[in-house]
Amino acid sequence: MSESYSPSPGVQPVPGSLLSTVFLSERDLGLRVPINYVTSPGVSLQAACSPNLRYEDDNSGDCLSNLLAVGFRRFELDLYWDSGRNVWAFCPVAIPESIANAAAPSNDASSLFSSTSPTLTSASLATASSGSMLEARQATASESSSTSETLGSSSVLVGSELPEISGTVLNASPTSLGNISPSIVVIPDSSNDPLISIGPYVCTATINLSTFTSQILSFIEQTENTLDATLLYMTLNIHAAASDKSPLSSPSAPTDLPGALNTLSSLFYGNLSNYLYTPNDLASDRANLNSSWYTVQTMYRPVKDYYTVTKNQYGVDTTEDGWPSTSYIEFSKSKRLLLSWGRVDPQMNGYDFSADAGTIFPSGYIQDIQTDGVADNSGG
Repeated sequence: MSESYSPSPGVQPVPGSLLSTVFLSERDLGLRVPINYVTSPGVSLQAACSPNLRYEDDNSGDCLSNLLAVGFRRFELDLYWDSGRNVWAFCPVAIPESIANAAAPSNDASSLFSSTSPTLTSASLATASSGSMLEARQATASESSSTSETLGSSSVLVGSELPEISGTVLNASPTSLGNISPSIVVIPDSSNDPLISIGPYVCTATINLSTFTSQILSFIEQTENTLDATLLYMTLNIHAAASDKSPLSSPSAPTDLPGALNTLSSLFYGNLSNYLYTPNDLASDRANLNSSWYTVQTMYRPVKDYYTVTKNQYGVDTTEDGWPSTSYIEFSKSKRLLLSWGRVDPQMNGYDFSADAGTIFPSGYIQDIQTDGVADNSGG
């Protein structure tokens, strides 16, 4: 996944254009409305950017940039804990560490296909002249059909042969693993890191949470002004990655759950600590409105009609149900991102949620998500 925010040409509205004016007007109309009442478009990142079970760095990065450019502000992330590599990844299947290391970018083509694991596909490297053919076969579950995806100017056939390409190539001869493990094939690619095919999934080893947060940081830095600043919401669904030996089966609970350095709060804090608005921030603001929302100009304060205010014995205004306005968070506090929990697979119930309690909001705490709306030409 690309680590910078770079929308495709023509996707981002031109400053001063009708669409740009509409986006800005929509934001400005809700500047004093508490954020739990503000409606903004949302999307599942997996459904939008990996609809065909392909999880690739550059393509997914371009997709995220384009979604941000056209106004999506709420993202549902499906994160998979790959305990073998100790990483939160977007790929639903665990990538064996030996394969991930072998797939690291290198000028030496032979290093892309070296493997030290006896349970994985072995391959012999052959130096060929221009015009040779790269052939690779992948055994998948019987119920999985072969799928074809366009990759640059060539087509990768998952479960079939690769078409003729030019340059130095590899003749891969997968070693049969019986009915236990599907073959694992490393496929070279020019724009992404090498692709790794496991069962029906095609992934890069580096499409993980750290590259995602780097791209979000790039977006925030490029839009850190009063015209472009907007608030982002991330809903986190967490899963255990499926075994590479049985990618279509329900995964077992990981024996090694994330430690302190791999909690989701610590990973988001790594790149985005200056921009996160957290449950701790909200609790502090609510406990003393006199030193929070009331200290800013009226144009930054949330409208009082949306929440109840009580005065404690010390004459301090407090609220139990209030939320700050967009203008308070963005322009007064320079915060741009909220995190909340979504779905948690049973295999991940042992995760240390208490470590994230001060950073990630509980599921459904900010607002309910409307999924039954129907749009038509009349705007209804």
